[in-house]
Amino acid sequence: MAKRKAKSRSRKKTAFNLTNAAMSLIVANGVSQGMFNVGLPTFLGLSSNFDTTGSSSNNSNEITAKEIINGVTGMGDGYGIYTAGESVWTGQIGQVLVSNLKRNVVPLMVTVVGVPIAFKLGKKVLGKPIINPTNRLLKAVGIGKDVKL
Repeated sequence: MAKRKAKSRSRKKTAFNLTNAAMSLIVANGVSQGMFNVGLPTFLGLSSNFDTTGSSSNNSNEITAKEIINGVTGMGDGYGIYTAGESVWTGQIGQVLVSNLKRNVVPLMVTVVGVPIAFKLGKKVLGKPIINPTNRLLKAVGIGKDVKL
């Protein structure tokens, strides 16, 4: 007798979780601030909010994605040149990254480790009394299947 084909289970589409998205953005911004000394929007080129509070307006310790890409591709002004055969950065990008990491190691670790812990604790503390009614409200509006808090 032929073997029966197993029925595939229909899977429920997972909803977009606003809480996890917010946590991811906060952590990404913290990493960007710690490594490149600029916030995530500035790093990605969505804004140009550079810090000019220092004694001069020299932003040589602030790196954007455009500068990294220009340095790698050799097109335009960028930070250093990446030599693939040697797998090292020549120029100052490596020095700037090390300097930024040394200067920002504590806030970076607090953000990368502390924010997920705080969000997990917040979800447990605020869980049923606040999150469930909000999810019901989202469901009543009609986006409850696609978006969850």
